[in-house]
Amino acid sequence: MFFRRTVRTAAVAGAIAMVALGVVTVTPGAAFTAPAQPGNGATLHQLTLPAPKKPAMKSSKANVTNKGDCATAQANLKSFAAKGQKTVSCTTVGSMPPKGGMTPAVVPPCASLETGIWWYQRDGACMISYITETIFEANDGEILGQAFFQVNQDLSLQYNRTTYFENETITFYDYWGLGDTTHELTMVGYCDGSCTLLDGSAWDNLISPGQTVYGQTVYEGVTFGPRTYSATGYVFQLLVPSAASTGPLYWYGPPTIRCDGELNNVGAGCVFPEWTPIWGASVAAYGAAALNIDIAELYLPDGWGLVTPLTRQTDQGRMDANRNAVCSGFISFGGTDSCDEYAFASTHQSGGELGLRFANCAEVGYTQAGGQWVWYEVRWTGNEHCLIGHVDLASNVSLGRSLSNEVYTPYRVLDGDPFYVYATA
Repeated sequence: MFFRRTVRTAAVAGAIAMVALGVVTVTPGAAFTAPAQPGNGATLHQLTLPAPKKPAMKSSKANVTNKGDCATAQANLKSFAAKGQKTVSCTTVGSMPPKGGMTPAVVPPCASLETGIWWYQRDGACMISYITETIFEANDGEILGQAFFQVNQDLSLQYNRTTYFENETITFYDYWGLGDTTHELTMVGYCDGSCTLLDGSAWDNLISPGQTVYGQTVYEGVTFGPRTYSATGYVFQLLVPSAASTGPLYWYGPPTIRCDGELNNVGAGCVFPEWTPIWGASVAAYGAAALNIDIAELYLPDGWGLVTPLTRQTDQGRMDANRNAVCSGFISFGGTDSCDEYAFASTHQSGGELGLRFANCAEVGYTQAGGQWVWYEVRWTGNEHCLIGHVDLASNVSLGRSLSNEVYTPYRVLDGDPFYVYATA
């Protein structure tokens, strides 16, 4: 499965902002003793951080082309009868299973989500569909019986490989009135754009009531370094020996898949780029480096990373220039104190990339008092577009390394790709 990391989707960015602003409180003049360091005597502000939120998925409608739809079949029954065909079959897709005796075995991760829709994250997608086959009497249009199928699809991408796999589970879970209950079922996949179909046959055999069959389609994204794009699609056909079929079902896969070889520290891989990563930086793990994110997002005007996404900068020379632009002039408090800039130097929203310098940025310090993290202003108007935090070097470096290892690399965040970050206890 592809649900591995603690992230939140860009689709709920507005909700994230409201949640964060609703639970983070600032108390000016809180009763804490100021630390013995520059800024002693300044107003200290206490933070209550939000709890991490459960990851969410985005959705995409599975556009279905039904060449064998039942309305067409009913309208052309006389032509089938004129050819000597006694019965005609057609297929339709529904979002809910019809009432019946057997219960289809829904499998995670789509079990609690709306059916008939692709649900996806950065590295995978899933969908549950319900397909009904109806058998008509060609002469008078009487419905002679129906068969009900559930199709589960689970497509997994890999950040360090261009091969991606889709597992299909098809259940013939109920029927009524059918003379011939055994069906010949064919389901195949295909791909458009920069991809190759390595194994497209999910199932091509008989299926009987109560039976569940399993298949897999395998695709290969084609890239020679720069990003390329592709999409998947599917053909589903049911055949009954005694009935003329009016045609198969066709439907599209999840949103566009992007494959690339642009990251220097990992091989080529593939993602769904429409799903925007969101990363929670834990204060327990990163201390003041995580708090620095929260202060900039909540109390400076731009809201980079919370209200408006950050976008990645991948040019190392530009990143070094960004860092030097806003940290030149920084005066350490001593010991392991370091300059921690926000927005990150690895983003296009960095103060350096916006043409700002150290003197243009707000400057804050952090300490612990009474077992609580507090922050105070060293230089602050609240109108700045960049922030400099006094953060111990180990926490500063650790958060930057984790940003690369937990966001940039596994989600293949390329130059210009958006992402969100937030701080959590």
